[in-house]
Amino acid sequence: MSTVTVYCGADKNPEFAQEMYALGKMLARHFEEVVYGGGLENGTMMGELARGVLENGGRLKGVISKDYWKEGQIFPEGMTALAVRSEAERNAITLASDQIIVAPGQIGTLHESTAALAFNRARIKRDEPVKPLYLLDLKGFFSKLSGFLQDSFETFGEAEENKTRYYQRIGSVAQLSSKIATKP
Repeated sequence: MSTVTVYCGADKNPEFAQEMYALGKMLARHFEEVVYGGGLENGTMMGELARGVLENGGRLKGVISKDYWKEGQIFPEGMTALAVRSEAERNAITLASDQIIVAPGQIGTLHESTAALAFNRARIKRDEPVKPLYLLDLKGFFSKLSGFLQDSFETFGEAEENKTRYYQRIGSVAQLSSKIATKP
C-alpha cells in the first residue's frame, strides 16, 4: 500500500486553505492512504486537506493525540482514526509512510518536521536510502527553516553529497505533484 504522511497546521488560515484542499485532492490520486493529524474542521488546514482527500475518493488515517481524542467521535467514511499516547507512538506511525510532506504550520508541525529530518539523518549516517521528505513551501513559508538547515550543514561540515538528501523544498502543489511517486 502506498502511503504519505502530511504534517501541517490545525488552525484556520485562509491563505493556505485552498492549497491544502488541492493537496488533498492530488494526494487522493497518487496514494492509497494519507496519514495526518486527524483534524476535520472546515476551513482549517487539516480539515481542508481531509476534505480534499475524501471528496476525491482517497482514504485517510488520522493520528490523534489522546489529549485531543473525543470519545464517541464519528469519523467520515474513508477515514480511520488512531489515538496515540506519546510522540514516540505518533512517530512510529507517521514515519512509516512511504513519503512525507510538511506544509505550513506552527510549533507542532515544526516538531514533527524535525523528527522526519532526524529520521533521514540517521538513515544517511547508516548509508541507507532516505525517505522522500518535501517541504511544501507555500508563499515562501519555509525559507527561513531551509536557510537554517543549510547554515547548519555548512557549519557542521555535512558532506556535500548529503545536503540534498535530507529534504526537497517545493513551491506549489502542482510542482509537488510532478515530484512524488504514484500508486503502483
